[in-house]
Amino acid sequence: MLKNLSSIKTFASGILVPKHYIWPVTADNYLQPSTSVVDDAHKAGLEIYAADFANDFALSYNYSYDPLAEYLRFIDNGAFCVDGLLTDFPITPLEAIGCFSNLNNTKADHGAPLVISHNGASGDYPDCTDLAYQKAVVDGADVIDCDVQVTKDGIPICMSSIDLMDVTTVASSQFASQAGVISDIKAVAGVYTFNLTWEDIANNLKPMISNPFGQISLSRNPRNRNAGKFMRLSDFLAFAKGEDLSGIMITVEHASFMAEKLGFGVVDAVIKAVDDSGYSKQTAKKVMIQSTNSSTLVKFKQLAKYNLVYKIDEVVKDAAPSSLADIKKFADAVSVSTKSVYPESSNFLINQTNPLVKSLQSAGLPVYVYLLRNEFFSQPYDFFSDATSQINALVHKGGEGGGVDGLITDFPGTAHRYKLNSCRNMGTRRPTTCCLPSAAASLGSYRIKQHCHQQWPQSRC
Repeated sequence: MLKNLSSIKTFASGILVPKHYIWPVTADNYLQPSTSVVDDAHKAGLEIYAADFANDFALSYNYSYDPLAEYLRFIDNGAFCVDGLLTDFPITPLEAIGCFSNLNNTKADHGAPLVISHNGASGDYPDCTDLAYQKAVVDGADVIDCDVQVTKDGIPICMSSIDLMDVTTVASSQFASQAGVISDIKAVAGVYTFNLTWEDIANNLKPMISNPFGQISLSRNPRNRNAGKFMRLSDFLAFAKGEDLSGIMITVEHASFMAEKLGFGVVDAVIKAVDDSGYSKQTAKKVMIQSTNSSTLVKFKQLAKYNLVYKIDEVVKDAAPSSLADIKKFADAVSVSTKSVYPESSNFLINQTNPLVKSLQSAGLPVYVYLLRNEFFSQPYDFFSDATSQINALVHKGGEGGGVDGLITDFPGTAHRYKLNSCRNMGTRRPTTCCLPSAAASLGSYRIKQHCHQQWPQSRC
């Protein structure tokens, strides 16, 4: 029937088609080139509506589990736009049309909120690899991060876990037999970074993409499953120095274990690597050190002038004045979990924001929130399975907004795009569709003819 659209025009003014008629996908869930059906419908004088949208479906891997990116593909691709979208989640296409179309994605903005990568763009590539860091920069991260571990030959490397079983192919390598239990670190057997030399890791193992929701079949990009190369801390520092970033974040854990059991001073090693890379001689990029261990931050404070970030690794509602005074003795900023900002139960928000963020900021401590992910399973239902809706709630200042100063995320591109949206500085004119969690919109579809004509006045949208 789509080959004879002129006949449809005799009894209808438009057509409704499944979205894959417009952007088909392969059997392994990757986008193929668009078809001509939108242009064909418009040439026949028909409007065309796309159907089958839902935020909590497994989207094509090209969208990185970001439903807003999928809607934009249908209305803001530079070639065509559909006339309507039939969706189970109206708030997201409303955001796309009202706030996120025609953005200048090349615009650099290192202002608040800071977009801080979590193991690079680890939603798209294996953690802490060269490709993950490159993608984070391309996607607009303000700060890229390195979780420091140490190898058997004393080389600091970037690796998201001290246990290579978590993030590499060591389980299927000749080193698998070295697995053992170290109760100071974890209760199950692992092969640790300090069991192998840098050459062992770099030449014999491959990185492995993280899959935090693999148990419910939300696997991350399988074509990138083992892509990229591991990086030493020195490699990371050299790469970051040449990029347009406001800073770097180095995370240090297990410092006491490394010193007492391995005889390795990770704090001294990090300071030396930073100094050797020339960061101490420039002021353009901020060096941030993050840790859950206050004694680690105290030692850094004694030996160097970095921006120290205390990571609170438990859910807290507020901080007493005495606790705030203690934190200020060793930290310049604090990172907290999303649940410490918006408490939840059974994946529903149980009230509006906790007072923690305001208390910390009143004490002069910027607040960074972790961990943001695009996968719909990571967000409370109140955010409509939409990562952008969650970001907005966490960032929005005033009222019941979270008002955080930075976002630590597996998907820097999603957070960076939020900073560019055209509704952020509209004040009271800001659309309610781009604001705090609320009851879902009642409409199941949204007309976008006016938006389409604004983009392409000569088209027949």
